[in-house]
Amino acid sequence: YVSGRRELRVIVVVVDSRRGIGEGDRVMMEFGRSHGLDVVVVASKVDKLKREERRRSLAAMRDEVAQVFPFSAPKKEGIAEIRAHLETYAEGPAG
Repeated sequence: YVSGRRELRVIVVVVDSRRGIGEGDRVMMEFGRSHGLDVVVVASKVDKLKREERRRSLAAMRDEVAQVFPFSAPKKEGIAEIRAHLETYAEGPAG
């Protein structure tokens, strides 16, 4: 699906911020990059971390990927930012 979709321009990888980026996440991110796709990480459950834990978790993820968006469903954090970022991919023609 991913390698055959010319319209596809970005892969969103949802990562539990309490666990960090795992090996499976890295495989998906590398697969996307190898197919010329941008990679965005959505760091879920940030509301479950204390301030310093959150800072460290997000910093570690940003060491691996440029676009990391903190997300919390209960607090509705990150929804507007993620949506706005993804909409930029719909503005122009794909690949």
